[in-house]
Amino acid sequence: MDISQHVDAGKLTSCYVSGWSEEVTLHFGKDQIKFKVDETQLRELAKDIAERIKTIDEERAAEVEKLLSEKEENEQAAD
Repeated sequence: MDISQHVDAGKLTSCYVSGWSEEVTLHFGKDQIKFKVDETQLRELAKDIAERIKTIDEERAAEVEKLLSEKEENEQAAD
């Protein structure tokens, strides 16, 4: 039987990945969620997180490039 539950735990305050028990602990203030993951799942989780961070970095770089371009245009128009 599969049981699923949605938990609104709030802001993640820290996490811990055990090196010996294959357990991940997510801390939300005084509350925590623990779950077991095998190596394959852990690698997939790391891959997904890395991909999300890459997307965020690319979006921020594009925003900075746009702002710098607009600044240059404004400076040229002022001259």
